[in-house]
Amino acid sequence: MTEELSGIYFEETVESIVSDITEEEELCFIVQTSTAITSMDNQLKYYDKLSTFKSVTNGKGLTDTVAFIEKILALTGKTTFYVYSVKTDTSAGFQEAVTISEDIKEIRKIIYYEENESAQANPISDKMAALTTACHNTYKYGAFRIAYVIPAATISAAVTAASSTAPETTVVNTFTSLLSGDGDGRLAVMFSGIRDESQAASIALKK
Repeated sequence: MTEELSGIYFEETVESIVSDITEEEELCFIVQTSTAITSMDNQLKYYDKLSTFKSVTNGKGLTDTVAFIEKILALTGKTTFYVYSVKTDTSAGFQEAVTISEDIKEIRKIIYYEENESAQANPISDKMAALTTACHNTYKYGAFRIAYVIPAATISAAVTAASSTAPETTVVNTFTSLLSGDGDGRLAVMFSGIRDESQAASIALKK
C-alpha cells in the first residue's frame, strides 16, 4: 500500500452532459394546388416514405412539385419529410404553413416550389414576405428556419417578356422586385432558367 505524502491534491471529475440538440434535420415542403386534397389541405403531415406522398397527390396538379421533392430527398438521402398543403391562399395561410410547426425544432428548411404562377390576389412576392415573417416568428420559439422559394416565373420567362428594355435589365428588375425588403437571411430565392437539379442541390447542400 502506497502512503500519500501530506499536501493538497486535486482530482478531476468528468461529468457527461446530455445535449438536447440531437435531432436530425427534417425538411418541410409547402405545396399548393387548386385541386382539393382532403387529407392534406391546411394541415401539417409527416411522411415516412415518398411513395405514400405520391399516392396522395397523384392527379392533383403537383407533378413538377413531386418530382422536385423527389430530387431533394435523393440528394439528401432522406426518406422522411413534412408537407403542408396551403388551401387558404392568403398571406396568413402561408404564415400558418410555417408557424404551425414552430414546436418541431428539427425543421430548419421550409421549401416552396411554385407549381403554377400565383394569382394576382396573392402574388409570389406577398407569399415570400409572408414566409419571411413566419420564419421570424418561429425564431422567437427557438425554431430557426430559412424559407427557400422556387418561383414559377423563371429568368428565361422574364427575358422572353422583355420588350422595351434589355433582357439583362428585365432580369435585374425581376430580382429587385422579388427581393425588395429582404436582407436578413430568412429567405432564399432559387431563380433560374431551368428549375432542375441545380436548385435541389443548392437546397440539399446548404447547412
